[in-house]
Amino acid sequence: MNSDEPRARRTSGSVLSHIDRRQRLREVLRAEDLDALLVTDLINIRYLTGFTGSAAALWVAAGDGPEEKATVLCTDGRYRTQAAAQVPDLRALIDRRYGAALVAHAPAGRAGFESHVVTVDGFDRLAEAATDVELVRAPNRIEKLREVKDDSEVLLLERACAAADTALAALIETGGIRPGAPNVRWHGTWKTSWRSMARMARPSRPSWPPGRTRQYRITGPPARYWLPGTS
Repeated sequence: MNSDEPRARRTSGSVLSHIDRRQRLREVLRAEDLDALLVTDLINIRYLTGFTGSAAALWVAAGDGPEEKATVLCTDGRYRTQAAAQVPDLRALIDRRYGAALVAHAPAGRAGFESHVVTVDGFDRLAEAATDVELVRAPNRIEKLREVKDDSEVLLLERACAAADTALAALIETGGIRPGAPNVRWHGTWKTSWRSMARMARPSRPSWPPGRTRQYRITGPPARYWLPGTS
């Protein structure tokens, strides 16, 4: 068995890795006598669940076992299907009020919220919905967890470093980097290369009036990837 296989089962996109991360967060919440944490930072939501939508909030209950069922992801109707696919282990609430909706549906208790990202207006909406919930400032709790990388993150970092090493070796082999080459020349060539790649990734598209369609064909030589210093 490849030494990476056990860790590969817990890659950053796996249900198991997200369960582990939520469990680490629960230990923090219980130590602070919090019954739950309302997560509104999208990066932290992705870290804890794998959800990549652009609008969401997450309610993480502090208890073990059955309490995992009380952990709820809230998003709007645009992401109903995506939430079911990316976060199959959690219940999804479809409500455009996001965090306020989760607070309104929550049982009585002390709930932390990410005070470092919640605006004043956002807090007012949470407070209005929190009839049975005491809101407690809990900034950067997840960020502190993210400082310590788990096995899945270490594996991805190793893969990224290996890819960078491969790219650097290719640059050296093709003469893209060589002794005596000025930094200015290297920077300009590399910048031009990445701009060319960006144009291939996001080509321009024509715009037509609503209701009108038109077929068109792209002609010309096929685009290819090239390294600085190569022809």
